[in-house]
Amino acid sequence: MANLSNINNKFLFTDGDFLKIGNSAPINNVSSTESGISITNPNVASIALDNTGEGGKTFVIYSDDGGKLNFFDVDANSVRLQIDASGDSIFVGNVGIGVSPTFKLDVLSNGASLRLNSSDANGSYITWANNGTAIGYVGSGYHLWGSPNNIATSLGIRAQTRLDLGIQTSVHMTILNT
Repeated sequence: MANLSNINNKFLFTDGDFLKIGNSAPINNVSSTESGISITNPNVASIALDNTGEGGKTFVIYSDDGGKLNFFDVDANSVRLQIDASGDSIFVGNVGIGVSPTFKLDVLSNGASLRLNSSDANGSYITWANNGTAIGYVGSGYHLWGSPNNIATSLGIRAQTRLDLGIQTSVHMTILNT
């Protein structure tokens, strides 16, 4: 066991040094000059962050046996962010970019706020759905229309049954699917 009597309440890591917990094997470094902490466990490897100050919260960051990285709010007993093995992410609550969010996705910018760009040569599109059932689409005409109107460079708006256009709270034009 190491003599820890004179460490002045500090650990010093230099390039390539690691604190290993549950592991004595070499680390797969991200870079040749990193220092870090390695926690190994066959079930759940975790780090707890406990702010004991007034208004503080306790969070646990852990990797589970399903290959997911989780950010767990202990006080709310809820996973707030989860990233699965494929890189897909699930956020609980609202997400704000440049603003404290009041919607599921809230974006504030003094320029362009959203860009949808597709590596598909025929463009991208958005699906609007109600309880999992598509009610409309906006995007590249290629994905919205059949031939001869499926033009990749056109912007299309397609409703499944009815398209209403209006100003403020009044509908001024309705296009029906009949």
